[in-house]
Amino acid sequence: MKNNLKELIKYGIYGCITTGINLGLFVLFKKIGMYYLIANTVSYIIAVIINYILNRKYVFVTTGNTKQQIKEEFMKFVGVRCASLVLDNILFYFVVDILKVNVYIGRVCLSVGIILCTFVINKIFVFKIVEDIPV
Repeated sequence: MKNNLKELIKYGIYGCITTGINLGLFVLFKKIGMYYLIANTVSYIIAVIINYILNRKYVFVTTGNTKQQIKEEFMKFVGVRCASLVLDNILFYFVVDILKVNVYIGRVCLSVGIILCTFVINKIFVFKIVEDIPV
C-alpha cells in the first residue's frame, strides 16, 4: 500500500509536469493559429513521449529491461495513449463545439480525467511492476 501511494504521488508529480508541457504547447499552437484539435493532437504527442520517459525512469519500477521488452512496453504505452487521444479529441470537440465551453477550460477539465484513467491503465497494462523490490 505504501509503495502504491508513493507511486501515485510520483505519477502525479510527473503527470503535472507533462500536463504543463502539454497545456503550454497547446496554448502556443493555438496562439499561432492552429485549429484547436490539431493543436491538441500535436501537443499531446509531444507530451506522451516525454511522459513515457518520465514514467519509465521515475515512476514505475518495471521488469522490462531488454530492448525488445522496452519496445513492447513503449508500443503498449503509445497504443493506450493513441486510444486516449481519440477519446480525448471526441470529447474535446463535444465540449467545445456542442456544449460551447471555452477551449482552455475544456482542455484543462479533460486533462484531469485523462490523467486519472491513464494511471490505472499504465499500472495494470503497460508497465510490468516488480513486486518484491528491497527498499
